[in-house]
Amino acid sequence: MIETHQFKLGNFNCTVINDGYITIGPTSVFFKGATKEELQQALDEHGLKAQSMTIPCSCLLVDTGEHRILVDCGSGGEMGGYKEAELGYLLKALESLDIQPDDITHVILSHGHFDHIAAIADDMGKPTFPNASYIMARDEWDYWVTETDDFSPMHRKLTGIKPQLHLVKPDADILEGVRVLHTPGHTYHHVAVEFKSEGEVLLCPIDTMDHPLQGQHPTWGANWDVDSAKARESRERILKRSIEKDALVHGFHFPFPGLGKFRFDGTAWQWRAKK
Repeated sequence: MIETHQFKLGNFNCTVINDGYITIGPTSVFFKGATKEELQQALDEHGLKAQSMTIPCSCLLVDTGEHRILVDCGSGGEMGGYKEAELGYLLKALESLDIQPDDITHVILSHGHFDHIAAIADDMGKPTFPNASYIMARDEWDYWVTETDDFSPMHRKLTGIKPQLHLVKPDADILEGVRVLHTPGHTYHHVAVEFKSEGEVLLCPIDTMDHPLQGQHPTWGANWDVDSAKARESRERILKRSIEKDALVHGFHFPFPGLGKFRFDGTAWQWRAKK
């Protein structure tokens, strides 16, 4: 299964690449904070089932003309213990676009969860993208290197990319037209990513939101957010920024290809998917 979607942002050529799908249930685990009545109404409006929800894992490739940048790189086929998952299509999708791993110049890692970063290297720690600078928030890197077992494949992967690693402090430009934003809560040091070209802005909340409903209802968060209050603050920050910048938004787990805009009508947030 290869799913890609190409679009332009100013002078940047962008491609959404779906690494695959994960099914998680019950659906209520995505929307902690909603009452049963509120959630059922929202599920009905969006055609979702209460038993489970299937979400894509859509990485983003941005070609600036000078750099080829991946925002997260998928699972590398690892399933993270999920029985209902089909992942690991990123490299095949890149090949279908006539792009090789050594063509990638930068890989921005939003946080340390397997579905976002396990493809950074093989199980022995050999980097998947040999010419790329891997970019990660310093505190997020420190946390995951400490938390992973020294003998685990993920620890070998993380330490394997160290010679190519560039650790950054969020809320700063990392390349021309590319900025990482401090959005803690989902993990302790999660970052979002923002691109700008010719006055157009693309905002990538990553796991600040797993579904447009969390944008429409910022107080609803996932059960696995490590700090619910900070996750809510980060969602609200991203939503406000998206309005201020009139930004196109790409959601990593939003229904593929996950592109659209948020609008605020004075009382509620609304998501408008890009056709």
